[in-house]
Amino acid sequence: MREGQLYVTGRLDDLIIVRGLNRYPQDIEATARSSHPLLAAGYGAAFVADNHGLQHLVLVQEVARKGEVNFAHVLDAVRRAVLDEHGLALDAVMLVRSGTIPRTSSGKIQRHACRSAFLAGELKALAEFGGLPVDNAGPSAAIRPAAEDAGPSTAHPAPHSWQAALAAVRQHARALVGPVLPDLTPDTPLTALGLDSLQSLDLVARLEKTFAICLPDTVFSQARTMGDLVHAVENHLIDAPRPDVPADQIPPEHHDLARFPEYGELKRQQRLLLAAGDNPYFRVDQGGAGSAPCIDGRLLVDFSVYDYVGLAHDPEVAAAKAAIDRYGTSAGASRLVSGEKQVHRDLEQALAAFLATPGAIVFVSGHATNVTTIGHLVGPDDLILHDFLAHNSIVQGAILAGATRRAFAHNDWQALDTLLSEVRHRYRRVLVAIEGVYSMDGDFPELPRFLKLRKKHKTLLLVDEAHSLGTMGAAGASASTGAWPAPTSTSGWARSPSRWPVAAGTSPARPNSSSTSSTPPPGSSTAWASPRPSPLRPWLP
Repeated sequence: MREGQLYVTGRLDDLIIVRGLNRYPQDIEATARSSHPLLAAGYGAAFVADNHGLQHLVLVQEVARKGEVNFAHVLDAVRRAVLDEHGLALDAVMLVRSGTIPRTSSGKIQRHACRSAFLAGELKALAEFGGLPVDNAGPSAAIRPAAEDAGPSTAHPAPHSWQAALAAVRQHARALVGPVLPDLTPDTPLTALGLDSLQSLDLVARLEKTFAICLPDTVFSQARTMGDLVHAVENHLIDAPRPDVPADQIPPEHHDLARFPEYGELKRQQRLLLAAGDNPYFRVDQGGAGSAPCIDGRLLVDFSVYDYVGLAHDPEVAAAKAAIDRYGTSAGASRLVSGEKQVHRDLEQALAAFLATPGAIVFVSGHATNVTTIGHLVGPDDLILHDFLAHNSIVQGAILAGATRRAFAHNDWQALDTLLSEVRHRYRRVLVAIEGVYSMDGDFPELPRFLKLRKKHKTLLLVDEAHSLGTMGAAGASASTGAWPAPTSTSGWARSPSRWPVAAGTSPARPNSSSTSSTPPPGSSTAWASPRPSPLRPWLP
């Protein structure tokens, strides 16, 4: 709408949707035409082509020859302009003769016809970058090489440090972007990687972790080619001078706990709280009536407690006292070695029956549940996508696993769908982590939507039921009650009632260290007796 007039600028089915945002092909085509003088008079067609379930952004653009035979600089100008203007990396660019792109009698571009001709291999290219397999068989159906892959690359010295830096950059770039990348040479522009700002930061972080030293802040922004980045890694991470400091000259802030900057900051915060006259943290509860705390002799109402249904003081939880008489106050060892008690098995079987899952694993704490499960299910080649408001234990699990981690908008399954459509193919496993109820906001996700995405994109799904078990669903059996498909031993989903000391589901992620602490028998008996009302009752002694 402009000056009271309605203008039709494009067809809805021509829309290109990237990261949940609508991109209009005519805008990309206009950017391409203005990127180089040889393209100014030609028509272009931008569209998305599907390649074995992966979405690729393609541009077919008419070019004026004017005696040119090498169009590598034109291809580079197009790709750089689209990336700079729209934040999009073109997966394939094909330059064709003027008059090649199909048009209607009125001169409008026929993008669908152009797309079909491109996929069928019917367009004759003067030059191209990237490429996709075409429908017809034979030699012309092969993936066509990238423009920068043609011909030898610029010669570079190849000492050991250079080769190590090049190998590290290639490895981490491919881990982020996936196999769609062309062969990476020192002359490959960094724009060819198509990294967004978060992925660029992730690449730098991976390189710093590999070489255990930090890159200067401006290095990545100043690099233009793979060679520039490799030189920076070589100079700042591999060959950087490392002072050989004698033991008696190591500064105290490197070994004296009282001199640690973090400790100094903690003491500063304590002084500020004391100066204010009232420290709100670590208030001592002397024990009151039921769940009501008694602080400084006053009975108070606690709005921050997660004992939502008052089970901590339920008389039936007294089963823990009987467990002390039978097993003592400690398991005495990790379950792997000799700390496995009958009450542990009974608890896990009862919880599995209550939650209608094939099995359950009990952990020592809620935080350890998520950290350990996530840390064992995924690794450095994987991706963890979690709700923006997910609990810190999920983030810590991602750090332990070494996986790439991204957050999506709170409870926005559509944003997750868009993100998975874009990046799923780049990773081995993808774990989606959400919560049954978000304690700080009190809302909950549309679980059936997330389950459909799990199946659609072939991901793992973890639901932290810390604040929904006992408060939602039939018989308090969590927010997931009735939402899950019929469980099998390899369903690919897990329910984590993690502020209880238990994780229920199909994960085989029991801690694999013989030194791992075991849930004490009293704690097991307490959890076993807790859900109320529930089908657990028939299993109680």
